[in-house]
Amino acid sequence: MDIRYVLAENIVLETILPILLMLPLMGILIWTIISYGLSPLRVLAKELGNKRADDLTPLAIDKQPVELIQVVNSTNDLFNRLKAAFLREKRFASDAAHELRTPISAIKIHLHNLSHLIPEDESSFKQLKLSVDRMGHLVEQILNLNRTSTEQYSARFNSFDLYDLVQEIIINEYEHFAEKNLKIALEGEHCQLEGDKFSLEILVQNLLSNAYKYTPEGGSVLLNVGLDKTADTSNIILQVEDSGPGVPEDQYERLFDRFYRLDGDCHASGTIGCGLGLAIVQQIVELHHAKIILGKSGFPSGLLVQIVFSKKDPQ
Repeated sequence: MDIRYVLAENIVLETILPILLMLPLMGILIWTIISYGLSPLRVLAKELGNKRADDLTPLAIDKQPVELIQVVNSTNDLFNRLKAAFLREKRFASDAAHELRTPISAIKIHLHNLSHLIPEDESSFKQLKLSVDRMGHLVEQILNLNRTSTEQYSARFNSFDLYDLVQEIIINEYEHFAEKNLKIALEGEHCQLEGDKFSLEILVQNLLSNAYKYTPEGGSVLLNVGLDKTADTSNIILQVEDSGPGVPEDQYERLFDRFYRLDGDCHASGTIGCGLGLAIVQQIVELHHAKIILGKSGFPSGLLVQIVFSKKDPQ
C-alpha cells in the first residue's frame, strides 16, 4: 500500500514539476508577444500625445500594421473634418466682420449728421451712439483676433526696440487718456526684442485700452519695459498696471476667455467692451512663445499685466 502511495506521489511530481518550471517561461513568452503586438498602439498613442492642441495635421506613421490602418485613416479623417469646421468658423467671423465695417461706418456718418438736429445729451441718441461704437469695437476686435491666429497669421520676426514701440503708441493714444485726466507714465530702459512688430502693436494697444477703460477719471496708468532682473536670464518684461478697481484673483483665468467680461455687460465702469481684448493679447503672447502673468498692481487697487518675452529668437 505504501509503495503505491510513493509511486503515485512520484508520478504526480514528475508530471507537475515540468509544468511549474515552464510557467515563468510561458509568461515571459506571452508578455513578449503581447508587447510586440501592442507596440503599434503605443506608437499611435505617442504620436497623438505629442500633438499640440491646435495641430490638426494628419498622422504620419510608417509601416502601419493592417489592424491599425483603419484606425489611423479614421483619425486622420476626423482631423480633416475638424480643421475644415474651424476654418469655416474663422472665415465666417472674418468675412462677417469685414462686411459689417461698411454699414457701421455709414451709420456713424448718419449719426454725426443727426447730431446737428438732435441734442447730443438726448438719452435715446446717446444710447444709439454707444451701441454703434460698441458694434464697431467688436468688429475691429474680431478682425484682430482673426489676423493674429496661428492659422491665418504669417509672423515676420525682426529686431526692434520695444521701449520705442510702447512710447510711440502712448503718444498716439495720449489724447484719450487726457480726456479722462489720467496720468500715464512709461519707465524702464531700451530693449531690443525679436518679434513681430505689427502684432505687438495690437498687444500694447489692447493693454492700454483695457487700462484706459477701467481706470476711473483722475487715475494712473504705469508702463514699464526692461530686462528681468530677478532671474539669471535675458528675458524682457513688458508691464502695464493701473489704479482701477482690479480683478479678483479667482477670475484671472477667465479673463482670457473670449467674450468674457467681469460682471458681464453690467460692469460698474459702464465702458464699451466685448471681452476679446485679453484673448487677443494671449494669442499674440503664444505666437511669441512668451508668458503672460496677472496680478495686483502697485497702486492701492488695480490690475497688473506682465508679459515675459524670451530674448532669444521666438521662432
